[in-house]
Amino acid sequence: MERRDTRTSFPRFQGSVASVSHGGVDDLALHPGLPSSPAASTSASWASFTTSGVGDNTLQEVELSQVFDILPIYGKLEPGETQVATFTYEALRDRSFKAVAVCMVDGGPEYEVQLKGTAAPCKYNLDRTELDFGDIPFTEIGESELYLSNRGQVPASFNFNLAGVSRPFVVDVVPLSGVLKPEERLKVAVRFRAGIPDLVVEQVLVEVAHFEPTVLTVRGLGTFPGIVLDLPRQNEAEHRLQLDAAAKRLQFAPAVSSSASTASDGGFKLDRLEAPKPGSAGANRSKAASGVTDEELSTTPRRSVVAEVEVVEETATVGGDAPDFDLEFEVDRHALCEALLKHGNPSQHRPTISPTARRRGAGIEAAPVTAAHYICDFGHIALGQISTRKINIHNCCSEPVALYLDKKLLKDNGFQAEPDSIKPLAPGKNFLLQVSASRARDEAEGTMELEWNLPVRGGPNYKVQLVADFVLPDLVLSTESIDFGRIIVGHRKRVMLELQNNKAVPVEWAYNEHKDKFARGESAFDLTPSYGVLQPGERKLLTASFAPETAQNFTGMLQIRMRDNQKRKTINVTGRGDLLRLEVKPSLSYQLGPAA
Repeated sequence: MERRDTRTSFPRFQGSVASVSHGGVDDLALHPGLPSSPAASTSASWASFTTSGVGDNTLQEVELSQVFDILPIYGKLEPGETQVATFTYEALRDRSFKAVAVCMVDGGPEYEVQLKGTAAPCKYNLDRTELDFGDIPFTEIGESELYLSNRGQVPASFNFNLAGVSRPFVVDVVPLSGVLKPEERLKVAVRFRAGIPDLVVEQVLVEVAHFEPTVLTVRGLGTFPGIVLDLPRQNEAEHRLQLDAAAKRLQFAPAVSSSASTASDGGFKLDRLEAPKPGSAGANRSKAASGVTDEELSTTPRRSVVAEVEVVEETATVGGDAPDFDLEFEVDRHALCEALLKHGNPSQHRPTISPTARRRGAGIEAAPVTAAHYICDFGHIALGQISTRKINIHNCCSEPVALYLDKKLLKDNGFQAEPDSIKPLAPGKNFLLQVSASRARDEAEGTMELEWNLPVRGGPNYKVQLVADFVLPDLVLSTESIDFGRIIVGHRKRVMLELQNNKAVPVEWAYNEHKDKFARGESAFDLTPSYGVLQPGERKLLTASFAPETAQNFTGMLQIRMRDNQKRKTINVTGRGDLLRLEVKPSLSYQLGPAA
């Protein structure tokens, strides 16, 4: 007789959750697992036995399905299979609910899960909606902090939306996003980098939970260590136009920031910003930049950017009249803004923020930018001579500036600067720099040009085009030989010749007569005048004379020496001195007979 197994398997679950508490939430879904026993397949369904609510609106009846939901509501599990049940709580304002969810197994026991949910409003607070970094070097990074608080009983997500920031790396926030726990007060670090020497105003949207975004205004005035050189600009015609535009910006205070102006390649939109509050960053600073027209200028006057100038020494400069430091500095500031907006930020990596907030930090390493181009023309210089130009450097910013002089580069190209070093220049002070150009007499003629870079520590570059034309002094004679012919002893013959200067520098010349050891002239030839200076293009008539004292042939050389030229100009001269003789023909003796 065949024997069969008649054991009965009892359907059962191994529930992983006995109670569910949703706390104070808006909406929440939990996922407890329901593993089946391995003996047999099982069917199960969910139901709720009881529900109760407390709160301000307890008199209002609420259906269970409006508060708690379970998915899936029923199903079938194979042996060893696990099914996830999702409990969802729909929060109602100022209400708390309790319920018992029952999982009923076909042919098996029932499993109860205690459900509890409480609704609480989401409340948050941002302690500051404006951050003013004041005056800050445009290459440096300033940090400030604010606090974002969750005063409610439910977690709230937050996000600092930087999409409205006009340029990369102007504003950075840490943490940028996250979740605020109930009763949490979160410290947020905000990093600001102006990037241009101008008033920069940016807006960050603070998005918390489902609330309308709060506008966080971040402002700061980018400054730079700027100088003005008492030299002409490379393009004077264009510079005069820039001075006119700078005068308008200094006279009026337009409500436009350079950071929002249109750069040639940057694509930035020109937006009008509100005027700064008194005492805030840029309250006394022009916000003008590229693209500002007369119609966009407001009538609010602004104070000069540059401090009162204290002249420490009056010097003769190559630039003519002393420059208006206000205008010159504004031209450079505006040009610097345009260059920075055009080329953008070279860094491709977002800077990190230190764990502890700090006021100032090292800036992002940026490519050198040139604020101004000057020209220092030494003109024409005779070989062997030194030409010196005095350059007055004025500090236009409110902090000391330090300059670096590459003297090796200057020396290698025939230039020299004095003094050897420059101490940090105090605000509003002048410094006299002497630059000289020279070339040895035995070197070749030609024009020397050097783009001399004057980098300001922590600021832009200032380029000076040094130009010097080295010339060898020389003269042109109308003739190099003179034949005086036969001259009676004791007489003098004169011949005119022309001396011409075709060089670009004055030529100093002199004729020295050859003399014996007793300082007496030995030559029968002479040249007058014996010295002089010929300006470029000038001509001079000289008189060469021959006065023989004996009857003989004379030859000689009239040599003209020129300063800074080792060669001499030579005039070969010849002549003969003759004596007067009386000859009577046919004879010198006569015999005369008697006379009556």
